[in-house]
Amino acid sequence: MKENLLEAAIGAHAAFTLGDEALSLLSEAISATGSGIHIHAAEDKYDSAAAHHLYQMDIRQRLEVRNLLNAKTICAHGVYLTDSDIEKLNDVAADAWYTAPPTASWCKKRRGISP
Repeated sequence: MKENLLEAAIGAHAAFTLGDEALSLLSEAISATGSGIHIHAAEDKYDSAAAHHLYQMDIRQRLEVRNLLNAKTICAHGVYLTDSDIEKLNDVAADAWYTAPPTASWCKKRRGISP
C-alpha cells in the first residue's frame, strides 16, 4: 500500500475561539473524513485561562472528550501546554503534533517560547 506524503487536515483555528458545538462539529468532520485537525492550542496564556474559565477543563481535555486527538492531530504552538498535556499528546499523536518556532511577530507580542 502506498503511503501519502502529503495529506490535508481540517483547520480549526485557535482553541479559545471554538465553543463546544464547534468542537463537536469538528469531531464529526474528522470522523467522517478520516482526517486530523490542525488547531492552535495554548498559544497564549489566555487560551488556557479561557478553557478553565468557560469550560472548567484544560485545552487538551476539551479536545480529548470530543475525540479530536488522534495520530493526525496537529496542535500548533503549544507554548502554554502543561507537562501532562505534552505527555498525552505524545502518546496519542507522537508524529503529528508540533510547536512552531517563534517568529518575529510572535516575539513582538511577547507570547513566550514553546517547551
